[in-house]
Amino acid sequence: MKAKARGFTLVELLVAVVITLVLAGIVLSVTVSTLNGWRRTQDSFTTGSQATLVLDYLERDLHSAVFKPDGQSWLAIDLDYPVTTHGWLSSGVSKPDVLDCLPLDGSRPMLGDARFGRTGAWLRLVTNDAPTTSDSTLPVVVSYQVVRRALNNATPVDAANVRYSLFRTVVDGAATFSGGYHVRNYDNQLALPDSADLLATNVVDFGVWLYARDASGRLALIYPTQTGDVSHSANSTAAVPVAADVFVRILTDEGASMISAIERGIMPAPAEVNSDDWWWRIASAHSNTFIRRVEIQGAGL
Repeated sequence: MKAKARGFTLVELLVAVVITLVLAGIVLSVTVSTLNGWRRTQDSFTTGSQATLVLDYLERDLHSAVFKPDGQSWLAIDLDYPVTTHGWLSSGVSKPDVLDCLPLDGSRPMLGDARFGRTGAWLRLVTNDAPTTSDSTLPVVVSYQVVRRALNNATPVDAANVRYSLFRTVVDGAATFSGGYHVRNYDNQLALPDSADLLATNVVDFGVWLYARDASGRLALIYPTQTGDVSHSANSTAAVPVAADVFVRILTDEGASMISAIERGIMPAPAEVNSDDWWWRIASAHSNTFIRRVEIQGAGL
């Protein structure tokens, strides 16, 4: 007599389903972990590449900065300047005006924790290093500033395309020579950078600390000297730095999209979180900070 075929019992089917789900969960976990690792690596590479470009330009310009001891400013820094005069798109929500340019960890200042107001630092200086101009042997005025604007020229402005970007603007050698070496004389000319001056995108904060040497020869901070210090002019020998720490905070691509969503009202703050804190919480969690110390070796004119 032929044996009767035996099927799976309900218990066996349930065990098989559980094992399958466990294996699928392990595979999913490994996949998600791998993708997250890849995303972090990609974010680190992208922001690191942007930072290298920015810091290399800053190092070159500051390294060759020059000073003319005539009582005028060969270098100037301003924070929290009026955004409307600098071409910012100020409609809707934007970066909170949080100023703490000299944060302390105990008694030790920590540049990596600094917040340079809504605008970041507007840095202008006279430098000898201008190999891209026809008057490269003459000193030039160079400006660095963060501007919030659309990445294209579409009209009306596409709000999803608005980003924070760092611009580097140069006044050529001939114009600098004829206009003199007081960098504040060029503020109207430098305030509205052209799209060709774009240096890096997704830069939400930019700042500078300046150092001189004290009587013992050690570096001493001359700017900022307090947490709300919003300006500096190198218009005297005592105000001329011999070194600078330059700082940039750059959003990851995901961070830039999230900040854009916050500012367009798509990703509002939770009820228990202040809107300014929410903006900075997302920006801090989805950005990388970069710092470089630069020795200033330029000579007087």
